[in-house]
Amino acid sequence: MISVTALGLVGCGQKTQKQDATNVSAHKSEKKLADIYIDQMTQWVEALESVKDEASAQKAAAKIAKIKANMRTLSEDTKNMNHMKAALAFGNKGAEFQQLQTRMVAAMQRIAATDPALVEIMNKNE
Repeated sequence: MISVTALGLVGCGQKTQKQDATNVSAHKSEKKLADIYIDQMTQWVEALESVKDEASAQKAAAKIAKIKANMRTLSEDTKNMNHMKAALAFGNKGAEFQQLQTRMVAAMQRIAATDPALVEIMNKNE
C-alpha cells in the first residue's frame, strides 16, 4: 500500500478517460488525481521501455521531461487535498503502482546495462 508520504509525488481505458487522465489540471477529486498519477507513471515507464538507441533515448527523454512537469503540478495539487481521502484513493492503486515501479526499475537497469551512453542522453534533458 502506498504510504501518505508517497502522496508528495516525485515522480487505459476509453478515449475519453485517456484524454482526462493526461490532463493533469482536470482532476476534481482525490480518486481522479490517483488515476492521473498512475497514467503519468505508465507513460513514463512506457517511454523508458521504448529506449533502444540514441534516437529513441532522445525521444523518451523529451517525453519524460513533460511527464516530470506534470508530476510537479500534481505534487502541488496534493498539498491542499484531504489526506485521508487521498490515502484511500492511492491505496487502492497500490498493486498497480508497485507493478509500475518494478517495470521502471527493470527498464532503467536494462538501459544502463545495455548502453550507458543512453543514460547520459536521457540525463541531459533533466
